[in-house]
Amino acid sequence: MGTLALQPAPPTGGKLIWATDWHLDHADAPARHRLLESIRAELPGTLVISGDISTGRQLPEDLQWLVAELDCPVAFVLGNHDFYGSSFARVDAAVALTYADNPRLQHLDGDEVLPLTPTTALIGHRGWADGRAGAGAQSQVELNDYRLIAELTGCSRAERFRRLAALGDASAHSLRVALDLAVPRYRRVFVLTHVPPFPEATWHMGQMSDAEYLPHFCNTAAGTVLRAVAKKHPRHRFIVLCGHTHSPGVARILPNLIVNTGGAAYGEPGIQRCFTL
Repeated sequence: MGTLALQPAPPTGGKLIWATDWHLDHADAPARHRLLESIRAELPGTLVISGDISTGRQLPEDLQWLVAELDCPVAFVLGNHDFYGSSFARVDAAVALTYADNPRLQHLDGDEVLPLTPTTALIGHRGWADGRAGAGAQSQVELNDYRLIAELTGCSRAERFRRLAALGDASAHSLRVALDLAVPRYRRVFVLTHVPPFPEATWHMGQMSDAEYLPHFCNTAAGTVLRAVAKKHPRHRFIVLCGHTHSPGVARILPNLIVNTGGAAYGEPGIQRCFTL
């Protein structure tokens, strides 16, 4: 059943401070300091992170570091790198313990709706590349995901793509539940996810990713849900915030559905954009 995360909205004039693909396991102390200063300069607001914060074993420590250093709400989804060296089950359990003890942390991984203002809300799910875009199961690309995440290792190519499809479908279902909860109450909905939900948003050096990489860089199942809901509610605005491809870009899918994909540089985490609330 859907849930409404009853947290206070940011103060008047607050912002949605969007970041993605920090890879804090690559960031030294000066880089981390610059990151914190850039966030503090934008407060008051809510920090939202669309995945790839760190790696499996280091992630809980990095989340604790973040809330200890910042005095603001932090909502996040996880990305593929956040499970490296571990498994979905172990990381999810560790993250649950971490945010249970930190009221300013909000892990969006299901049907939560986070109110930001009386007319604006945030929903999110990690999403996952579902293997269906581009070349589909014929792709020969081998990501580190398939070596470093327990549930994706040691399986045949056919089984791998079945697992990817199931992950994409699960995220699409969760987003649909959250959207059905949010739309009756809020006219503007921010959707936080890691993997771009449309091929047009899989930016790579200014262009869409090619057919070989698209199966691993796009969650078509989530895109189908988002497009259907946006078409059904043309007077609402849906703003997707994602990452994963490490190249920035904006894709206007429908007049009321825009996908912002964030860029990234290893060792230099930063803010992507701030939205006025």
